[in-house]
Amino acid sequence: MSDIDADEADAFAAELAAETDEKFQSNKEDQHALLEAAAEADGAPLLETKCEIYGEVVPVSGRLTGDLIDRVTQLDNTAKAVADGEEDAGELQTIISELTGICADLIDDDDLTQSELYKLYRAEGVTPLRTITENVMSALQQEDERVSGAADGFRAE
Repeated sequence: MSDIDADEADAFAAELAAETDEKFQSNKEDQHALLEAAAEADGAPLLETKCEIYGEVVPVSGRLTGDLIDRVTQLDNTAKAVADGEEDAGELQTIISELTGICADLIDDDDLTQSELYKLYRAEGVTPLRTITENVMSALQQEDERVSGAADGFRAE
C-alpha cells in the first residue's frame, strides 16, 4: 500500500500546479523585462502585426533585437535536436519554459499565455511550440522588412 492517500496526492498535485504557474508568471515578467531592456539598448522599433496560429489570426508585437533573434534560434535548434534524439533532454524543461515565455510575450492574445502554451507542449510535444515560434518570428520579421522598406521610401506589396 502507498504511503500517501489519494487526497494527499491531489493536494500535492494542486500545490505543484500552483507553484508551477507562479514560476511561469515570474519567468514571463523576467523575460518581458529582459526583452524590453535589450530592445531599448538595441534601438529596435516596436513592431505590431498579426500572425496565424493554428487557423486563428492573433495580434503579435515585439522588438526584433539581434539578441532576441539569436536566442530564439538557439532555443529552437536545441529543441529540434532534443526532439530528433540528437541531444540529451535534460535541458528541455528550461528550453520549453523560455520558448513559451518568449512566445507569450510576443503574442498579444489573452488566451495564449505562457501557461496555455506549456499545456500545448505537454499535450502535443515540442513540434507545435516550434511551429508557433516560427510563425510569430516570421510575422514580425516580415513586418520589420515592410516597415524598413517603407522607411527607405519603398512600399512593400
